[in-house]
Amino acid sequence: MTDYLPPNNVSREENQGSSEAIRHFRRGCSSIDVWLQNASYGIVNHFLWKLLIVLFTILLLFGPPCQILFIPQSGDETMNALYLLGFVIFVTDMIFNCYLDPKYLPCAFCYRTGGQNKTHTSNHRSLCFLCGSLGSFNFWCDFCSTICFLLEVSFIVPHRFDQITNIIILNKFGFPVSR
Repeated sequence: MTDYLPPNNVSREENQGSSEAIRHFRRGCSSIDVWLQNASYGIVNHFLWKLLIVLFTILLLFGPPCQILFIPQSGDETMNALYLLGFVIFVTDMIFNCYLDPKYLPCAFCYRTGGQNKTHTSNHRSLCFLCGSLGSFNFWCDFCSTICFLLEVSFIVPHRFDQITNIIILNKFGFPVSR
């Protein structure tokens, strides 16, 4: 995990009529960008947040096999709650990283990529996910791992946890025969 640099404190008023150098540091679409960037920086770089991410990453890697091997079926609700909590924490981490790192999920309409595209439209917020590149490598790794949490919840993907009973009839030599 890397520590991110603190965000540049540029207010909306400073950003509207300022030079390209200041516009380069704007990272979002709204006037609360500075607050969100500072909050994201404080949370993502905090020791407890990093510890939560590490613990839920270990849960994602080793939870499913340990659940099958060691946890009785009565513990499925607890594991579902842990997987959903991990999903919420990973989604929150992705949101924080979007505000903290402009290269995590670039958005040209919001000047998040350095201000190369200066065109604003009335619906630019809805187009943020369609512009520029489709996200960094870290974004897609985080996205895939976040979706994997949902795939482990038994009531979201119920057929994955169904037990299948197959009855095989053998002849006197031990070969399976058809019915």
